[in-house]
Amino acid sequence: MIPATRRLRERAARATGAPAVAGAALVVAAAVGASVGALVRPAPVDSYLAEAVISIRPDVPPAADELARQRARWIRAAEALRAPQVVLGAAAGSGLPLRRAKPRLNAGGSPDAGLFIVRARAVNSTVATAMAGSAAASTLEFLRASSGNPGFGSPRTRFDFENGAQGWGVGRSIFLLPPTSTGAARGRGRRGRGLLRTTCRYTQPGCGTWVTIAKALSPGHPYLAQAWVRAPRGRAALRLAFGAAPEDVADGRTVLVSRRWTRITVRWVPQLQVGSAEIDVQVNAAGAVTFDADQVSVTSPGGKLVQIPRLDIPDRYRLAARAQAAGQLHSKTVTAALVGGAIGLLAAAAGLAAGALARRRHHAEQ
Repeated sequence: MIPATRRLRERAARATGAPAVAGAALVVAAAVGASVGALVRPAPVDSYLAEAVISIRPDVPPAADELARQRARWIRAAEALRAPQVVLGAAAGSGLPLRRAKPRLNAGGSPDAGLFIVRARAVNSTVATAMAGSAAASTLEFLRASSGNPGFGSPRTRFDFENGAQGWGVGRSIFLLPPTSTGAARGRGRRGRGLLRTTCRYTQPGCGTWVTIAKALSPGHPYLAQAWVRAPRGRAALRLAFGAAPEDVADGRTVLVSRRWTRITVRWVPQLQVGSAEIDVQVNAAGAVTFDADQVSVTSPGGKLVQIPRLDIPDRYRLAARAQAAGQLHSKTVTAALVGGAIGLLAAAAGLAAGALARRRHHAEQ
């Protein structure tokens, strides 16, 4: 009788502790399942979306294989969106580091409809919109330049300022601090009565005046920019810069000028094919200064400006819709965690049921 009573007591003790163990097992299984679900579908880091639309113009009248050509043009635009200079432009426009901008750009749209959509995502709608807009502009610039067409800017390569500022100081410089003022003036120019007068009032160097020229410039070919400058009062430390991007630019020698017209130059060899480039007359010293510029020009060493042969119509790709916010990605992390937790509970319950059945069989055999 005593051994039987002892076995009954042990069995009762195990039966009393079983619910607690089972409950703990269910909780742990649910937690593990939820964690796995959250890891499988994590919340997006940059959930705000923005889009800009580029239209692809077909040939009129259409060719026999026009649809295939439009699809090829769409693919070309998608490849351009991944080009280093395009990603760099998107990063610069949004203020994000290059490593963060690249994976957050992708293409959409319909090749058959001639619509190419630049999609960007970022931490908020403002940054996403800026990134999409900059990426679209850089994509258009790349497509135009690579087909031998000029990008955005002035068609001039010579500036005498006899009929105004001729495009200087328009838009935003990619190299300079903005001047207090820059514009055409009348006076004793290097030639004629027109000149460009600029005033800077900064405590650091880097202010100046600029113009963007719209020319399809070829990589590996040297280009020479020159300008005549002077300081109507006092002295000014000036230099000429010429380039298309912060990593593809040349700076000329700094010259201290006074009231006498002085020639400054810079020689630039583009690293990449570009559709436009910026010429700067830059103050390379601290302090307030006013200076004049005249007879600015860009040439190739042989005299004639070397440009890329035109391979396509200039307006094949156009901006059809400016960048705008396009909503927000919805996180599926909570749903995935709930599903994972439910799966964990089911697995734990099945395991506990199998264990209980095995114990009953074992007791029955005893």
